[in-house]
Amino acid sequence: MARTAWDLVWILLWQDRGADALAVAEQAERVVPDEATRERARVLAIVGACCGWLGDYATFLQRSTEAHVIAQRLADQHPLGQVLALQTNMYWNFLKVRQTVDAGRDGVEASRAAGDVWDLASTLTIQGFGLGFSGAPEEARRAADEAEQLAVRVGYDGAAANAGAVRTMATAMLSGELGAVERSARSIVDIFGRAGPWSFSGLILISMSRFWKGAWDEADRNPDEALALEPPEVWREWARGWRFVLQAYRGNRTWLDQYRHRHDLLFREGRTPFGDDAWFVIEAVEALAGLGERGEAHRLYSAILALMLMRDGFIANIGGPSEMCAGLTASAGAQWDSAELHFDTALRQAHDFPSKIGQPEVRRWYAWMLLDRDAPGDRDKARTFLGEAIELYQAIGMPKHVEIAERMLEAPRS
Repeated sequence: MARTAWDLVWILLWQDRGADALAVAEQAERVVPDEATRERARVLAIVGACCGWLGDYATFLQRSTEAHVIAQRLADQHPLGQVLALQTNMYWNFLKVRQTVDAGRDGVEASRAAGDVWDLASTLTIQGFGLGFSGAPEEARRAADEAEQLAVRVGYDGAAANAGAVRTMATAMLSGELGAVERSARSIVDIFGRAGPWSFSGLILISMSRFWKGAWDEADRNPDEALALEPPEVWREWARGWRFVLQAYRGNRTWLDQYRHRHDLLFREGRTPFGDDAWFVIEAVEALAGLGERGEAHRLYSAILALMLMRDGFIANIGGPSEMCAGLTASAGAQWDSAELHFDTALRQAHDFPSKIGQPEVRRWYAWMLLDRDAPGDRDKARTFLGEAIELYQAIGMPKHVEIAERMLEAPRS
């Protein structure tokens, strides 16, 4: 019963049928004896995962911990690897980056020892996301490469596509080679085209690569295509937030009412944040700052700090360090000392990780802050940053961003 429920729950979650998956898991929980067995560990793990999928982090953590304790006591690597595979996935859904990495490493070790290729491929891919977003893109790429080989071997399309997403992120961070980024993103669409709405992630990454390459008209189409696929609610805000960025760079303010509506829904009292909230917040910060909506951008300062601190290690994203966004939101509220500290940290991290796209982006936004503050020496420092940013944008191939930085040089704000 436990094994059948386990397999069925995975299938239902891939179909974004969380309520149906929970019903199966809870039925199995009622049937399987409350004893320290591998069957009990599996059942508790799937109940926890289904609750997590539906947004109940507390119950996920409780059930998952109980399952983990049983699996460890059994000294059996197979159920331990299975429990940790689900834990890793759910931690990532809530963007608990440090826990994703830690549970992923333990899960990879257990599944490797058990010879469980399926769960090993799954855990490696999700661990790869955590590694990338904790500022370790080279480790993330290695995890993706191994995961893809294993996934292809056993016919696990979902893990293969997720490995492609990790590789896309790592490529953007490590090389900034936008052609490779788009090719990698297209492979996600090709694979996930066989797995329902999940190809949305590839569409967003394609849009990002096109945006950076200056093909803004082409980039505009992908977020709507992604949302039309009705991706899982847990990740929908990523597409919405990215659409806001694209609109803002065109100077389109019509999306602001939509943004405020989404903001009020996401930050309503008692709601547990999902992983995609992070993308929405980070993207909204850039969009709001670009439109000069300082008050709205500054309102997100505490949310950005929570992503980096309370959300356990979210220090990087595909477009640059999270500290850059913190600097933007602090600047918007004229908290100059905090903003400068955030930007200095972001500049260092963009080279340490590295984050090739983040390197010019941090410089451009740091200059934006300096021109706004306009203290003695700020304009000269801003001009230096903008000149460096232009050279880096040109090397990557981001012509629209070159134009933006050049306009800032020509017409600094008073």
